[in-house]
Amino acid sequence: MGPPAIPTFKSATRMVLVDVVSTDRYGKPVHDLKAGDFTVLENGKPQSIAAFDELRPDGKPRPAAPLNLPGSVYTNFVSRSEPGALTVLLFDSLNTDHQHLPNARQKMLNFLKKLPAGQKVALYALSSQLKMVQSFTENSDQLIAAAQQLSIHSHTTYSNTKEFSAAIGALRESKISTTPVFGHIVEFLGEEYQDKLELRTQLTLEAFAQLATLSQ
Repeated sequence: MGPPAIPTFKSATRMVLVDVVSTDRYGKPVHDLKAGDFTVLENGKPQSIAAFDELRPDGKPRPAAPLNLPGSVYTNFVSRSEPGALTVLLFDSLNTDHQHLPNARQKMLNFLKKLPAGQKVALYALSSQLKMVQSFTENSDQLIAAAQQLSIHSHTTYSNTKEFSAAIGALRESKISTTPVFGHIVEFLGEEYQDKLELRTQLTLEAFAQLATLSQ
């Protein structure tokens, strides 16, 4: 007999994150609010507030809490020295025309080069699936190096209305337009175009659902 199996205990805690922007009648931020200043309702029933924190750009830095994890133990906990929100950059080659992807990548690089110090940023790419290119980091050099490796080719399911119309137009000008199969070809192209739209929509929604779990 082999060694006894090591028991594994799993635990999950789900917390709903609610962002609130509080301003006065002049549109200026209202600071120093407490959890007791808010009431959260679900189906008309008050809910307890487990944690409350004010995020402001002029907040004081706070030291990152040491994790002290044992060997072979990993966590998705994000430590940060600066207060403020986390930023996720998504490079979408699934829904972007290939002609615009090089410019989109360059715009992202320009943004990262001007990134203020202390900003926690993660980089994701969406193609046939969502892929983490760079996890949350304050190191802009790492983010720039990761962004430079992004592919500037559209996914094979990408097609826009202009391309679809051009394909139909080319068929109308060809000899096929005078044959009985012309209508069937147009119908097939229309179904193929619709299938691509539906697939891209499904993949995009799944990707946003995965990104949403980053804040849970």
